[in-house]
Amino acid sequence: MKKSYIVGKGQMARAWTNICAHNNSSLIELDSKKFEDWHKLINKKSTLENNDIPILYLAVPDRIVFEYSSFLLDSKNSNLNLSHRPVHFSGSLFLHNIEGLHPTMSFGSELKDGIEKIPFVCDSKKLIRDLSILFRNNKFHYIKPNEKELYHTFCTQVCSGISILLEDLWTKLGDQVQLDKSIYQKLVATSLENWFEHGSEALSGPLIRGDEGTLHKHRAILSELGLGLFQELVASSYENIQKLEPHKKEGVLK
Repeated sequence: MKKSYIVGKGQMARAWTNICAHNNSSLIELDSKKFEDWHKLINKKSTLENNDIPILYLAVPDRIVFEYSSFLLDSKNSNLNLSHRPVHFSGSLFLHNIEGLHPTMSFGSELKDGIEKIPFVCDSKKLIRDLSILFRNNKFHYIKPNEKELYHTFCTQVCSGISILLEDLWTKLGDQVQLDKSIYQKLVATSLENWFEHGSEALSGPLIRGDEGTLHKHRAILSELGLGLFQELVASSYENIQKLEPHKKEGVLK
């Protein structure tokens, strides 16, 4: 069984520990916040039997990853018995002396079933090759370092931005109707699935029919309830559709 090391006790640390367990790979938790102690423990416990050289995973805030990166720049601290440079789980950071591995998944308040199959984005091709052998259920995708901030911004808007928008919409509008929240669950899930498969052609309702009377009523309600952002989105989307060339508009308004 391959043994590696992990620093951190949050959601990412628990998720990666579960993934490792699913793949017959164990993790030794390092509690100390002193970088020197990590090195002492790793170099003391690690063995080179069967080339089973460990990896150090950093499931910690970006600030600590930065501090550890600076620590490693000192040549006397770089002698670690590892098969790779240390690995961090930040979606936006790129560091020359620590490799990046980011889960493309929203964990929410608890870990969900199927976590052992989630995809990862990685900024090291060598790490991808090695992890693909160890973790056969997960897919690892290479990302160019200069694209990481764009990628992570998109992920954040999807995982948190959409949740914030939906919660605002539900609190100020959906909750005013005497219907259970679960009724809307399938609607939200299906709408996202349709967008994923069909893009702008997944639009439906009065927006694509050009039903200005209904859209005017919706904008008035959204404005009254303080949902100005949604009001702007409706108006902007309708204007953009109307500006399309006839043959393109037909594809959206069909």
